[in-house]
This record gives sequence, structure tokens and C-alpha cells, in this order.
Amino acid sequence: MNELQTLSNQLSDLVASAAPSVVQVQRASGVVYAKDVVLTNARALGREDGLHVRTHDDRQLNAELHGWDPATGLALLRVADLNISPAVPSTEAARVGALAVAIARSWSNSLTASVGIISVIGGPLRTGRGRSIDEVIRTTAPMHEGFAGGAFVDMSGKVIGIATAAAIRGLGVIIPASIAWKTAADLLEHGRIRRGYLGVAGQPARLTDRQGLLIADVKDETPAARAGLLVGDVIVPIEQATASTSVVSVNWLGRRTPVNCTASGKVILAFAPDAVRRRLLSMPLEQATPRTITDVAELEAQLEAVREAGFARTYEELEVGLDAVAAPVRSAEGEIVAALDVSGPSHRLRVEGRHELVDLTKEAAADLSRRLGYRGRRT
Repeated sequence: MNELQTLSNQLSDLVASAAPSVVQVQRASGVVYAKDVVLTNARALGREDGLHVRTHDDRQLNAELHGWDPATGLALLRVADLNISPAVPSTEAARVGALAVAIARSWSNSLTASVGIISVIGGPLRTGRGRSIDEVIRTTAPMHEGFAGGAFVDMSGKVIGIATAAAIRGLGVIIPASIAWKTAADLLEHGRIRRGYLGVAGQPARLTDRQGLLIADVKDETPAARAGLLVGDVIVPIEQATASTSVVSVNWLGRRTPVNCTASGKVILAFAPDAVRRRLLSMPLEQATPRTITDVAELEAQLEAVREAGFARTYEELEVGLDAVAAPVRSAEGEIVAALDVSGPSHRLRVEGRHELVDLTKEAAADLSRRLGYRGRRT
């Protein structure tokens, strides 16, 4: 037996031994963290109720969201009668160049794996306004959306991180086990992540060489008060590092975006005259992210659903980490003249008030239509 065959067998044995602790969560994956507790990625959920997991022995069990962390996007599920041994986190620091395997469950609950090397370890990575992950691992292991919440294990089978299925410059993003397990422990104990705060109110202040925060108020019995901060003090940064990417939405006003990548584009396309829609769909469809729909038949089916539901959604189809909802705006004659689009970080729009956001977007679009003179007539 040659060395490559030996390595191949070792990888297969490694995946098989780690597989029981990796479960299917909705259409993605999760890792057994503790007795009857599963750690997953919030993007895998898509909702807060009606959750379930499927195990390696094909049991389907109901799950309850115990808590989640907006900064890391990690969520903790309670699963009664899970009866699976928890995964074991690695206590050693990950090393660039090391071989590792991502393990997940496919949509059919089949075991799926992807091997690669650790390419970059660094951070922080911004994940929203005032939110970040202190450190992330980036790997060459290819990962589709089903890997979100899956295990990233070293060659001993210990977990070195939780997969996100997001990518930065073509490299998959992994949340290190040290961060994931601490987050899970806090969620298990408190149901949320307790983070530090100052207890001040302020406004931006421009100094000679930098921007600062001018304190306008100091709340009693807060860290700021105990530290002796006073109204009129200015807080200034000593050093700041900016991550190479962010899931904070950019301002798309005035920019050209592919019609098949955005929620508003899909609304316009769905309600466009047949001839216009056929002409647009006859052109090459651009792919902005791995989740962009470029298959015409698949897109046509989605557009039919948009017409029936009265709104469109996109999931990281224009920008990784960005979801959106859009609803049509009609003229007085009933023609679709615009679309109202609301976008934001994926981990928030898929968990926090997902259904309410759709309803609010449709109501706001309807209000705009009424202001344009629309009274319920359809073209």
C-alpha cells in the first residue's frame, strides 16, 4: 500500500469516527456540544420555531433554540433524547499549513466532507455594527451552504472550529473552537452573551489628529462612573485594525447590480412584461457569490413564487453575509414602477423577526403605492 492510499484511508477513518457528533440542522449542520445540546450556525436555522435535527442514525428530533450570539452567528439548540457523545474540542492552537477536514450533513442527511489546509489565522472580523469575531481561521477546504455549523477537525479528530460556509477571497471561514466553545458555554448558562459596556452617552469629537467620543453623560453605577470618567472627557482610540471584509451592508444607491442577484431586481423581473423578462433572461446571468442563481429554469420558478407571494428574498446572492427582502411598488395604474428593498446581515435577518420583516416591507411598499395613487387595480 503506497503513502497516498494510507493517507486516504486515514482520512476516511477520521471522518467516520467524527461523524456521529455532526448532525443535520434544518438544511445545514450542527455539532453536539454537550448532553442534548447542539452548537450550530444561526444561518442554518432560518427560523426560531419548528426546528429539528437529524442524527447519524437517521432519527429526527425536535429542537428548541436556547440562545444565539449575533457577533459570532453561533446558536445553541436543546434537543431532548439526543443521546450522542459530544464532540471533543482541540486544546492546541491551530497552525497555518496544517491539514484539516470539514465535516457536515447534506440536505439528505448524508455525510459530506471536504479536506484542505489552514491558510490564514487572523482577525478581528467585523460581523455587524459594533460586532466582530476576535479571530477566524480561513481554509482551502471547499464548503457549500450545508457546511454551516459543521465541524472542522484536525488529523486527530478533535474539533478546531465551527464552519460558517462564508468565504473571504475564496477561502472558507471557520470560527475557532476556543471562541465557539466559550460562546456556547455562555449561551448555555445565560441564554445570551453578556458583553462589557461603558455606561456613557456621547457624540463624535474631532481632535487635531484623530476622531474621539465626547462624553455628554455618565450613568450612575456603571464601569465608566467607577473609572472616574466625567462629562466633557474625550475617549480616543489608541490603535484600530480593520478586517478585510465585513457583512455590514454597503450603500448600493446609484450602483449597477445584476437583476438576478438582488431582491428588488427579482421583484422587477417577476412582474415585468413577458417579452421584457424573456429578453433579460436570454442574456448571461452574472454570479456575484456562490449562492447567486444563474440557472434560468431555477430563477423562473423562483420568480413565479415571487408573483404568488408578493415579495422576494435573497440569501447572500449579491454579497456574502447579506440577505434582503423586497416588495413591489405600484403606480396609480397598477404598474410595478419600483421595489422597496430592506437588507442586512444574514445572521440577523434569518433569526430576528424574519416574518415580521417581510410583513413590514410589504406594508411599507403598499403604503408607497397608495401615495402614488394606487387603489387596488392591477394591470
